[in-house]
Formats: sequence, structure tokens, C-alpha cells
Amino acid sequence: MRKLTATICLTISVLLGGAGGLYASDYEIAGKAYERGDYKTALEHYRALALSGHAQAQYDLGVIYLTGKGLEPQKDPSQVLKVMNRGIELITLSAKQENPDALGMLAGFHERGFAQFPKDLRKAYSLRQKAASTGDGVALYNLATAIMQGTGTPPNPALAARLFEQAASQNMQAAMFNLGILLLKNPQLRDLSKSYMWFYLSKEWRPDSAGPKHMLGRLQSVKLKSEKALWELATKMTPSQLEKAQDLARECVRKKYKGC
Repeated sequence: MRKLTATICLTISVLLGGAGGLYASDYEIAGKAYERGDYKTALEHYRALALSGHAQAQYDLGVIYLTGKGLEPQKDPSQVLKVMNRGIELITLSAKQENPDALGMLAGFHERGFAQFPKDLRKAYSLRQKAASTGDGVALYNLATAIMQGTGTPPNPALAARLFEQAASQNMQAAMFNLGILLLKNPQLRDLSKSYMWFYLSKEWRPDSAGPKHMLGRLQSVKLKSEKALWELATKMTPSQLEKAQDLARECVRKKYKGC
């Protein structure tokens, strides 16, 4: 769920090099087929890849089994449960290969107490740490959110901000927006110029590539919230602070969001 944490969506990644080239081709075929609604072709490729041990395919197929999108409708409750359990099994297999999406999904299961997973916020936090250790931007964002909210760990706004910065360096709009919030509202971190910078970058954000259509409304919503925050901030800042913030934003874009 390369996503925000509450959203389940499939991810399309390209694996590079060696024998992985065949994996990459099959995985791209599966992803594109699923996006255009050719579920039969998508499932054939996902299943073959999952059986061969492809961690991302295991995760994606597991999500399909959990959501049911692309599968034949099941009326028998026992069959529904069987498919759901197969989805959980695939996601667990993917997590054993330290796939960050799968680790994040298991963390969400423990946060909610889903299916056979007992509600255990500390276990969820540990899984989010493991996912973030891969360097994945979404996993870093989700760990930062848990730390900011105190989910499974004491709140630590300074650490959350550092992790949001790492996620923002991977062009994550939500991380930019949350940095703006933290630097505006947390007394220990308050920095109006940098808060303005992150809200501005969130407002002007552009995706690296075309994302799923169902995400466009959410992204636009964050842009509008960022724009509102900029108007409110501008009334609290001096002209010199505004100038500094605009300079910071330009410099951050030049550095491709790294070291801002």
C-alpha cells in the first residue's frame, strides 16, 4: 500500500539487473493488466511470480485476496475466509523477505487487531521500524506518523520530524505537509520560515510519475490544505521571514528535497 496507511493500493515497481529482468517484465505485465481491468492476465502473472518467491508480487496478490477486487465473488462464507487467509499468508511470506509494504500491512493488522492478529501496538511499532529500515519512503512516513501520534511508543516530535524529512526527500507530499504542521504547531520545533517552506512545497508538489486515479482527489485535498496554511502563515510572518521561506523553498527544490 504505497500509500498513506489507511489506503490499500497496488504498487508497480521495476526490478533491475540479471535474472531479475524476467521478473521485472512479468511484474510490469501483471500491474498494467490489473490497472486496465484485465484481472485474468494479472492474476496469472501475480500467482506465477508469487510462487517463485517474488516478494512484491506476494504482497500485491495478498492484497487482491483480501480486497477481492478482480476475483470471482464468493457466496460461501467458508470460501471467503479461505481466500482471506490465503491473502494473509502471502503478505506474511512477503514480510519475511522484509518487503516494506508487507511489513507495514502486518503493522496495521496489529494496530487494529485484525483477523488472527492480536492488537499489539508495540509489535506494530517494531514492524514499522523494520519496514523503515529498508529506506522506503512510505515506511519512513508511516513510522514518523506513529512516533508523532505516540502509537506503540512515546511521542517524539523531533524524531518524527527527522523521519518525515527523510520521506520528503523521496518526494512524499504528505511528509512535506506534516513537516509544515509540526514546525508550526510544536513549540519545541516552531520555525515559521521552514513551516512555510514545507507547506509551499506541498502545495506545488508534483508526482514522480502518474499515480492511481483514485489517489488524485486526496492529493488535491492536501494541496488545498497547504494553500490555506500558507495564507494563515503569511499573516503571522514579517516580510523578511517570508522572503527567507521562499528562498528556502527554491533551494530545497534545487537540491531535490534532500538536506532541506
